Amino acid sequence: PGTPRKDGKTSLTMRSGKLSMTFKGEFEEADEDSNTTFVQWDLGYRRQDPDLYQKKWNALRDRLLDLLDSGQPLNISAGKDSYKLPPVDAEKWRKPFEDCG
Repeated sequence: PGTPRKDGKTSLTMRSGKLSMTFKGEFEEADEDSNTTFVQWDLGYRRQDPDLYQKKWNALRDRLLDLLDSGQPLNISAGKDSYKLPPVDAEKWRKPFEDCG
């Protein structure tokens, strides 16, 4: 949502029911098929961070998966603009994400 930009820092918020998470990242140069691309690596952890893929990171990953798996529509917002996605309805979609962490 919001005015497409090609670069710079930004954040977006995802809400589903009572759950909410804000992701800080940056715009990346979009390809010809999209207006803008938001990028955040490793849930905001630096690659050199010793906590990456450890207990705190896994808790954050699980919180994100819970948000996506809430059964509620997902509201994505940036600034004053937002859009709504339907709830995830694929069976066992979480397992590959949980297995790789």
